[in-house]
Amino acid sequence: MNKSSMNIKGTLKCEITIPSNDFEKVKIEGLKNKHTQFDGDNVTISGERSNSFVNTGLENALDLLFGLGGSIVSHIGVTDDTTVVTATTTKLDPTDDDSVTLLSAQSLARVDRVVTGEATFTHVNANFAYKKIGFLSTATDAGTGLIDVIGGGGTSPYNQAFNIDLTGATTWSATLGIEVEFKAS
Repeated sequence: MNKSSMNIKGTLKCEITIPSNDFEKVKIEGLKNKHTQFDGDNVTISGERSNSFVNTGLENALDLLFGLGGSIVSHIGVTDDTTVVTATTTKLDPTDDDSVTLLSAQSLARVDRVVTGEATFTHVNANFAYKKIGFLSTATDAGTGLIDVIGGGGTSPYNQAFNIDLTGATTWSATLGIEVEFKAS
């Protein structure tokens, strides 16, 4: 009997803009394909990072695929929490709901087998170091809607260092998008 399988791949895509004079005051760790562009008064830093679905996200995808319920991705969240992430993690921040900022995911559009959703975080709406970023199907970090996570330590595939700390800059914006791709394998 031939086997068929499907692979779900998630990738963080980010673009951060800060004033040029604040460039040395920010810390960014764990981005791949990092590119820095100086443009007069501003610096734009872009990069990407693979992420991993947690069990609730995988189960939600199956429920939607087979019409068993499930919820659509609606929010992107960030937190400064450093609690270890595992496949059974259900919250971005299991210890403090107040340290999570969730924004509505914009630009949710599919091209072939890839969908991307993004939100723009700023010094006004989320002024702390980002240790985890995730997709959620809920407007709160209630433990029922976490789909996937970037960062968080733990064991593979959640074990890579991750930190976006822009708190040393006077102003900034970080457009964080998560690209999800389905592949036959």
